[in-house]
Amino acid sequence: YLNNEEEQFVLDILAGCVQYKNLLDVVVQAFYVRDGRQYLLSERGLYSVITYIVTFKLEDFGLQTLGRIIRGQDFTKMGKFLRFVFNVLNLNTWIKDEWSQIYDSNYVKENWINPLLKWQPEVLDLLDAIESKMANATNSVKGSKVTEVKEFSLTKPKPRTIPVPQKIPLQKPHQPVPGSMYKGPKEQELLQGKKLKNRQKAE
Repeated sequence: YLNNEEEQFVLDILAGCVQYKNLLDVVVQAFYVRDGRQYLLSERGLYSVITYIVTFKLEDFGLQTLGRIIRGQDFTKMGKFLRFVFNVLNLNTWIKDEWSQIYDSNYVKENWINPLLKWQPEVLDLLDAIESKMANATNSVKGSKVTEVKEFSLTKPKPRTIPVPQKIPLQKPHQPVPGSMYKGPKEQELLQGKKLKNRQKAE
């Protein structure tokens, strides 16, 4: 919930946006045509509020409050929009000309264009400072996530133990083959002898 002071602040801003709607629409519509084509039309109210604040309330709020408002929004969009509004060429040409068709040209120049031109360098410096801080914060976050390359601590393999060969048990020497293995049996020799004798007798 808003306290009384904050509620009054919001009501004042809304009342101012309604009162100067034609003036604010000139800037916001031109932004969408030129630089903000990719932005949502539903955000037009936000850009109208920012235009009202920098045109009518910046002297009261100061840069510090403006900085808090900018940081509370999408800075990429806010930065682009405010650089568009505070573009010197834009202020001195079509913004002044369009506003002068709605209000007295001298009044427009003295009360709105000249103060915006006076604040222009400081507002751009503020945007640059915020942008730089955001970039540094992003880099520091990225840097903290970078993994350092460390050398692999490879454990040296243990030397393999070569198994000692087992001794083959000595076998008993073979017994020599008996000579009888190569000799025919005696009975066979006797039979052959008889056959020879019988042949001789027959002859």
